[in-house]
Amino acid sequence: MDPFGAISLAGNIIAFVEFGIKVTTRSSEIFASISSETLANRVMKTTTDDLLAFNDNMRRSLSPYASSAEEDIASLARECSAEAVKLMTILNKLQGAGKQKKGGKLPPLMPALKSLWKQKDIEEIQQRLTNFRAQITLRLVALVNDKHSTMTTLLVELMNSNSKANAESSAQLQDLQVTINEVKNTVQRAARQPPQGTANMTPVSVKLEILAKLGDHAVEKVLKSLRFESMHTRESTVAKAHSETFGWLYTDDSSFSQWLSSSDGVYWVSGKPGSGKSTLMKLLSGHPKTGEALRTWGKDEPLITASFYFWNAGTVMQKSLQGLLQSLLYEILKQCPWLIPVVTPNRWGNAFNLAIEDPWSWQEATEAFGRFTRQTKLTCKTALFIDGLDEYDGDHSEMVRFLSKMSQSPNLKLCLASRPYNVFESAYGHDPDRMLRLQDLTRDDIRQYAYDNFKIHQNLIQLNSLDVDQYNHLIEEIVDKADGVFLWVYLVVRSLKEGFTNADPVSTMQKRLRQLPSDLQQYFTHILRSVDEVYWESTTKVFQMTTLAVHLLPVGVLTILDEEEADFCLDANIRHMSRMEYEKGVGVLNKRLNARCKGLLEIRATPGHLYGSRDYNGRHLVDFLHRTVRDFL
Repeated sequence: MDPFGAISLAGNIIAFVEFGIKVTTRSSEIFASISSETLANRVMKTTTDDLLAFNDNMRRSLSPYASSAEEDIASLARECSAEAVKLMTILNKLQGAGKQKKGGKLPPLMPALKSLWKQKDIEEIQQRLTNFRAQITLRLVALVNDKHSTMTTLLVELMNSNSKANAESSAQLQDLQVTINEVKNTVQRAARQPPQGTANMTPVSVKLEILAKLGDHAVEKVLKSLRFESMHTRESTVAKAHSETFGWLYTDDSSFSQWLSSSDGVYWVSGKPGSGKSTLMKLLSGHPKTGEALRTWGKDEPLITASFYFWNAGTVMQKSLQGLLQSLLYEILKQCPWLIPVVTPNRWGNAFNLAIEDPWSWQEATEAFGRFTRQTKLTCKTALFIDGLDEYDGDHSEMVRFLSKMSQSPNLKLCLASRPYNVFESAYGHDPDRMLRLQDLTRDDIRQYAYDNFKIHQNLIQLNSLDVDQYNHLIEEIVDKADGVFLWVYLVVRSLKEGFTNADPVSTMQKRLRQLPSDLQQYFTHILRSVDEVYWESTTKVFQMTTLAVHLLPVGVLTILDEEEADFCLDANIRHMSRMEYEKGVGVLNKRLNARCKGLLEIRATPGHLYGSRDYNGRHLVDFLHRTVRDFL
């Protein structure tokens, strides 16, 4: 289970049993005293909601790993969940009976229960609840005494770390140890009572809830130490795949599909610039069929998937192995928090004090990932999707060696994507069953993309049969000239759609297509030459700023493009903008940028939380249409 999953689950069971016994016995004075319709309905709704919450928590607390004692508690949780459903059904009927009475008041609880249940049914449910209480006490005793329990192991490790902690941490850990011992003693006392005893287990439930919250806090603290503000920025800016494209990857005879479901090691996606590698990797890492195939590979083992996108134009963490490791560790431990004490024991031990965590060092990150790949106690199957190896800002041979070592684990596989550099060809290009060359396989996808973008245009509907034939030839010509480069197709389709807007005949569209360079670099030159001369100076400014910038520029820098006074910044009226003013300003700046750069630079909206703020300011950044544009400049 996760570090405190067994504790939390046991607490839920105790709370449910105590509530259930109160509902079904005559000792429930709280219901006997109810006379107000409003109060009665409120109590009934609260108790029903509590049961629903208990039921949901029990289901969510179940996890892949468990000792025998933890499995017993999980089994008891499933039985309690079934019993909770029965109780909720009865309570709903009881509430309905109350509404049907004149005045809407609920009848006294026990007579109402007897009217809905036979006496035998009441006795049976009371007996089951009493048995649940006896069983949970015995199983909690087994849990706290079980040396193989994940919970016990973690608590022992935590208490052992006491000697290494500072004075503040030591006091907190001692308090935690006292709480643990109190739970253990209370449970053991309850277990010594006769099975039919009516000892109140509520204090145990409260203490277990405290321990569970401490565990949740520690998990969040470790995860927070791994996060960095630009962790998901690149992925958020990668375009989504066009619908009905890349379906061929999941056919039975696809080498990728076969690798997903049966092989380990490395699968390499090679592609020339602009062929759509990042878009493909974004699709693969989140596609339901990827998960289905990986579950075939993993059999009954828990499955972890994580991804990372190198980005040469981004921050240091976005183009370094340090960023790669922290991002992967974050995704892995977020999905499987029970691995935290195994992967990073020092961080776990320190997570229970108030000290500020130091940043992760390269040594700590590599050691943590090494523990993850080597650990055997809590095995799981892991698939990692890493895009943009060529955008790593370091020695590519060093990275290949690092990834090779990582892929040696039998429980881990890597799907990698990059341009076809020699270093990657030598490392991954020798096995045709473990690689694909993207530009050689996307003709049908390009055809589908062009067809779908053209068919929605209103003027296309008016084509006669002769024009339709020419239109189909136009699409085939696009496919042939593209040579697998999706970025070129995107630019060409955007240009040709202007012809549809102008109601150009297909013959004119063909002439327009044939005037466009088939080489991507030459196409960029063609686009820049179409910029109005009046904008040339500001076009030069914005390209210089974006190519020299260490990070992506906030959209506000575009306001200086047409400033002619050298000291305009000193005279500017600086004030806070409302959301409406900000969004209106972004719209204006987007039009100016399009006029000056013709789509080679874009304003991208980025979720504010990625930058550690919920404020709307700073969410829009100026970025290149594609890395190939930056390379061209």
